Amino acid sequence: MGWITVGWGAAVGLFVMRVLLRQVRELLLDVGAVIRAWRELLSVVRDAGPPTRGGGP
Repeated sequence: MGWITVGWGAAVGLFVMRVLLRQVRELLLDVGAVIRAWRELLSVVRDAGPPTRGGGP
């Protein structure tokens, strides 16, 4: 009878681990998206450069 408890415990443990791993993966993907957005924003700001005075030659 104890083997049934052990078997169900192992099955529930595997299910919980799978859910946790999926959550960690989604969290890492979200963090990656935030980092990419910041890099893109910084590159746009950097490429814009300082404002220049008009007038020309």
